[in-house]
Amino acid sequence: MKRRVTRYNDRFGPSMSSGMTVLAIFLAAVVILSVYFACNAFPLRGSGDTAAEDLPEVAPPPPETEEMSLIPEELTARVNFSNADIAHGYLILVNKDHEYSFGGEDVVALYHNEDKSPSYGLATSDIACERSILPFLNEFLDAYSEASGDENVVINSGYRSFEAQQQILDDRIASDGEEEAYKYVALPGQSEHHTGLGMDIASWGENYNSAWLTENCWHFGFVQRYRADKVAITGISSEYWHYRYVGKPHAEIMMKENLCLEEYIELIRTYTYEKPYTFAAEDGTQYVIYSVRAVGSEEAETAVPVPKGAAYTVSGDNIDGFIVSAVWETSAAATETEGEETE
Repeated sequence: MKRRVTRYNDRFGPSMSSGMTVLAIFLAAVVILSVYFACNAFPLRGSGDTAAEDLPEVAPPPPETEEMSLIPEELTARVNFSNADIAHGYLILVNKDHEYSFGGEDVVALYHNEDKSPSYGLATSDIACERSILPFLNEFLDAYSEASGDENVVINSGYRSFEAQQQILDDRIASDGEEEAYKYVALPGQSEHHTGLGMDIASWGENYNSAWLTENCWHFGFVQRYRADKVAITGISSEYWHYRYVGKPHAEIMMKENLCLEEYIELIRTYTYEKPYTFAAEDGTQYVIYSVRAVGSEEAETAVPVPKGAAYTVSGDNIDGFIVSAVWETSAAATETEGEETE
């Protein structure tokens, strides 16, 4: 056996050993396998060498699932509202960018009005407000009078016509100059006083407590409209005397979230019927609030979705749509606004 190995070594040369032979064969095999896998593991695009059925199967991504609507479709009714109603309601935004649309005002004079509370006075005999907010105004100032002992609180201004606003602006310019006048007096058509929802409240007595008004107005659906920390947004200098009715639960939300009306409207316009803003008021009432864009011309109607069996209110935003607030947990309750229900 030893001799045969010696002869084998002699035959192939003294430099080749059996170990080196094995190593050479191993390296050759590695090279061949590497080339094979490199050519077959990554087929070239368009080479046509690999059939589609030969490619490894890749599981498709799972389909996207839509979140369920808070209010199921079977619990939805649709009520038709005129697109002209965008300009009316407790939440309409009136400022330099969104002027008031005159027509259809329902205001009531407070002077010699038997429905007016005696807890507050009037600076002039021509002061008026939007008819439907008078009960809330009475509650607000009744509570203030009781809490403060102030018997001299008065309303300095309420509803104003276009002409009345022009006269106030002209008088302020004459007395203080244009720059100072425009800080506090809006241009005609751009004043909240046109709505009858804005009231200027002051006092001639020593017990005046403006802080109580500011801190508690939301309980009655009012907000202090022009605050010092919101001047950059409202464009109006601080007016601690100007209160605006927006209704419940909106006043409470604005107070708790530190929002002026511009900010609140912008917020609610991001919510839809399918994905509404939900809010639990301090009194335990559960609200859903959302925006609906009007469809068509001003003469057309928009079918506004509302929860069946829920009490709801609808207000225009004076921009391009409606804001709905509904008491979702209330069943079989009468609605608080009129409209034509559709299938």
